[in-house]
Order: sequence, then C-alpha cells, then structure tokens
Amino acid sequence: ALRMSRETEKDIDFRLMKAAQKGDMVAFNEIVNRYKDRLMNVIGRMLSSKEEAEDIVQETLVRVYQHRQSFNFQHCLSTWIYTIGLNLGRNELRKRKRFKHYDINEMQGNEVEFAVEMKLPGRLPQVLSSAIDSLPEKYRTA
Repeated sequence: ALRMSRETEKDIDFRLMKAAQKGDMVAFNEIVNRYKDRLMNVIGRMLSSKEEAEDIVQETLVRVYQHRQSFNFQHCLSTWIYTIGLNLGRNELRKRKRFKHYDINEMQGNEVEFAVEMKLPGRLPQVLSSAIDSLPEKYRTA
C-alpha cells in the first residue's frame, strides 16, 4: 500500500522560505499569514498597547523579508521569526524606559515650576529669558 507522506509544519515553512528566497511573493505572504497572529499573541503579551504590538509585528515581518536570504535552514523558521519579534519588542521596552513619562505629582520644587511654565506657551519667552539670565556670563550668547 502507498503511504501518503504528510508534510510537517517545518517542511511547509522551509518550502515557503525557499520559494520566498527566490522572490516568490505568494510564498512570502503565506509565511506572513502563518505567523502574524501567533506573533501578535506573543508580542501583545509583552507590550501593553495593541497598536505598538501591531507595529512590532509588522516590523518583524519586514525584517524577515529583508533578511530572508540569510535564513539558516538548520534552524526552525518559527524560532527565527519569534527571535526577531522578541528582540524588537525588548528594544521597544528599553526605549520606553529611556523616555520615561514624568508625572507632575512626583516632581520636586523647580521641576514642577518648570513643567507648569512649559505648559503655558504665552510665558515661554519669559521662562527662557529667566533661564538664560541664570546662566554664567560666558554661556549667555544670543
């Protein structure tokens, strides 16, 4: 009796990636369709904002396309794609820490004054002028 050989997920991924490497966009779109929802689940849990997660998923798939020639068939395509996505997600979290949102209630004296003044654009020239006046003479060139 003839046995039908069943293609594994890994076989399907490799077949699609080989075709994508040769420029087959239908195959690449199939990779996107196979992974975008799974990526969204993983990255969505990592980042609180759905929009940010969608951006990271899109960027991940762009990178997969850009670097498709360097994919190593010794590894699983899924692992490679998730690694790219998780690294981009981690970079996003690092970026957030660097640009931390400051709460006016947590600020001290001058910081609060400055933050409040910055919210009043009409007073900006006055605020800048007093900031410049507080500088040592050698730094006050206009």
